[in-house]
Amino acid sequence: MGYKRGDFGLSFDRTTSMTVQADARNLDINKMVQKIRNGQAVPMYGGQLFYGDVSNFKGLADAYEKISEVEELFGQFDPKLRELFDNDPVKFVDFMDNPDNLKKAEEIGLVNKKSDDVTPV
Repeated sequence: MGYKRGDFGLSFDRTTSMTVQADARNLDINKMVQKIRNGQAVPMYGGQLFYGDVSNFKGLADAYEKISEVEELFGQFDPKLRELFDNDPVKFVDFMDNPDNLKKAEEIGLVNKKSDDVTPV
């Protein structure tokens, strides 16, 4: 008893392809690099572009180190204070980055209140 080629396995000849070929040109790495060299914006994940000052960024290891420092410092806060931010250091950093939260930060003791009676030198 002999077997012929094709007696086993799956065939997808009659199925509809789910690959979106229209995106192929936009996802070619060579074309992306060329756009960057030409100063054109290249959409990233989810179509969102990233803009920011990364001049002090020294790489992924540096980013991990900064994250670790923030988590360690946040872990030293009083548990009740951490609870205000759902024990999430990211929520804390977002809160502190927003200048609209200065008054609240003063109220809960995260920053010193500004003194109005400062005499200029």
